[in-house]
Amino acid sequence: MSGLVDLIVAIIFYLFPFIILFNFKKVDLILTKLVKSLRTPDVLVPYLVVSVIGMDALLFTFPYTLYLVILVCILGIMLASYLYFMTGEIYFWKIFRVWWRLIFIIAIFGHSILGIYFLYCMW
Repeated sequence: MSGLVDLIVAIIFYLFPFIILFNFKKVDLILTKLVKSLRTPDVLVPYLVVSVIGMDALLFTFPYTLYLVILVCILGIMLASYLYFMTGEIYFWKIFRVWWRLIFIIAIFGHSILGIYFLYCMW
């Protein structure tokens, strides 16, 4: 019985970001009342990063999350360098906005792949 409960909790844990993304209009209405510039993907990034770290720790003996952090840092440096050489100035709000979207894409991809593998291992 405990294995079935663990599997159901893992499925809910895996599907939560996708449920929030499919209902983004309702969530955006709530978020825009709190902060004007806050959107659904902005709120999901910390959850996705923590879920990738958690599934990585449970599945593998070597922490592959370190590579995720290095990838995100390199992308941020490349983005800042590109924008500086193209415009001659650095606008931190623009860099941070694009960088945060890149983190979201990487985190949702990692959450999807690790989640499928995690559910496969639990089955």
